[in-house]
Amino acid sequence: MPLESLLPNLKTTLKLGGKLIVLDLLEHEIVRDSLSDVIAVPLSWIFQVFRNRRIRPTLEAVEAWREHGRTDKYLTQSQAQQIYTEVLTEAIVRKHLLWRYSVVWEK
Repeated sequence: MPLESLLPNLKTTLKLGGKLIVLDLLEHEIVRDSLSDVIAVPLSWIFQVFRNRRIRPTLEAVEAWREHGRTDKYLTQSQAQQIYTEVLTEAIVRKHLLWRYSVVWEK
């Protein structure tokens, strides 16, 4: 379901005082996004070693990401900012390390 169609439904369904929290992946948009990879890639490797005792993902994980990439499209930070704040006024959209962003909106 397109995000632009989903958000109005979530907005009306949420109770007064409730919070909508979204965490998703970002697509690179500008050179600065690529430069953040200088920090994110080694940090991701370190997390992989601690979590999985290896840097390389398993074949199952590689195939799952491949399948995921065939169907899902990621937003850039400016697209996320535009879409979320258009429907959810005063939504807070933040970029995070490791190719993620979050949205927090309180009704």
